[in-house]
Amino acid sequence: MMTRAPFAAFAIAVLASGSGCLHHDFTKDDPQPPTNGPTQQVLDQIAAGRASRQLPPPSVVPELRQPALKGMVAVSRGDQSLATAAHDAALRVVQIMGRHTWTFATDCTDLAKLQLPPVALESRELLMNAAAVPAPGGHIYVLVVVTEPGASSIRAEQMGGGAGGTNPTIESYVHPLVAAGRCGERWPASDRRL
Repeated sequence: MMTRAPFAAFAIAVLASGSGCLHHDFTKDDPQPPTNGPTQQVLDQIAAGRASRQLPPPSVVPELRQPALKGMVAVSRGDQSLATAAHDAALRVVQIMGRHTWTFATDCTDLAKLQLPPVALESRELLMNAAAVPAPGGHIYVLVVVTEPGASSIRAEQMGGGAGGTNPTIESYVHPLVAAGRCGERWPASDRRL
């Protein structure tokens, strides 16, 4: 049986040997993956289109990137349809941001021909991000995510919702849109303007 003095010495030795771990700061930022070329091209097209209309540059919100990227990777692997990926990304962003969220998904083969969703070139204040993921057969799947500006419009107690009235379901904040044609041709009308 160990007496108190040897036990204390043993405990100090163990703690000292692991002091690097005990004093290590395990907190770190959650860095975004580097922006790939196609995604940067989409972001540049949006910025240029807005500049040509004398609109301020978009506010690219880092939190919107991961849901968009995850959805387009799933589509590129054949795991999801564009419609499902657009819906899932919008739902995730509503859960993160607590705001109405629009997602615009399309399949493209030449990003130079991409027709941007009208809201990207018309909204005075644009909070957004995007992901463009190359896939087999020369396809590039594009998802643009836009959230309403201002403070969060959905309170925590509304998450999960109820029917209508002052406590709408979370789905009422989700607005996924898929272009009817390739490269963003024939975007459907949004159910609400920003």
